[in-house]
Amino acid sequence: MTHDVKRNEDVVRHFFERIDRGDVQSALLDLAEDTKNFDRPVGREGFRQVNEDILTTFPEYHFEIEEMVGEGDSVVMRCKVSGTHRGIGKRPVDGGMLVGVAPTQKHFEVQHIHRIKLRDGKIVDHYATS
Repeated sequence: MTHDVKRNEDVVRHFFERIDRGDVQSALLDLAEDTKNFDRPVGREGFRQVNEDILTTFPEYHFEIEEMVGEGDSVVMRCKVSGTHRGIGKRPVDGGMLVGVAPTQKHFEVQHIHRIKLRDGKIVDHYATS
């Protein structure tokens, strides 16, 4: 494993650990100014809005990395995500099915796969499936 691949894996791990702790502001420091989400330019502000909405909708949102593989400028990981619907979503995340929906108090646990591209130690593009 090259130094750059290890650094990229560490950046991705730290980004998601910060989101898991609810520290969105610190997580944003791992993103390039011109970062994309699903190949759409959203910048740090777009990521802030989405992640803050997720954490408002699911206050005890938990993100656990189960596998991670880095190669070149890409990192792919499989993770377990869980939470309980305790807030009202405002942003169309995950298809927008919870926008405006009153909290159901239902718990969820799903598997995610994320692919992240990096440049100079910063996240520049993100894709995910669940």
